[in-house]
Amino acid sequence: MNSPLEHTAALPLGFKVTFIWIGGNMNVEWEPEFPCIRNPRQLRKFTAAYLQARDEFMQTVATMMQGAVAVADMQGNVRVIAPEVIQ
Repeated sequence: MNSPLEHTAALPLGFKVTFIWIGGNMNVEWEPEFPCIRNPRQLRKFTAAYLQARDEFMQTVATMMQGAVAVADMQGNVRVIAPEVIQ
């Protein structure tokens, strides 16, 4: 069985997100719970921080897999994340 690749990121408003990649699947865990943010300004700030953390994690996954990774979200956005150059 493959060892999981994990990364925890601190997000605004006291939230933490942990990304877990194992066996080609990604899981996301939230602390203290899944966020429900109603303030539009706070939501934009939170979303930007989450997307940055997610993309950094997926770049690590792409580097580990030695190939680009496509990420599709629930809003219909698709991003292609290239691996880091290994020297």
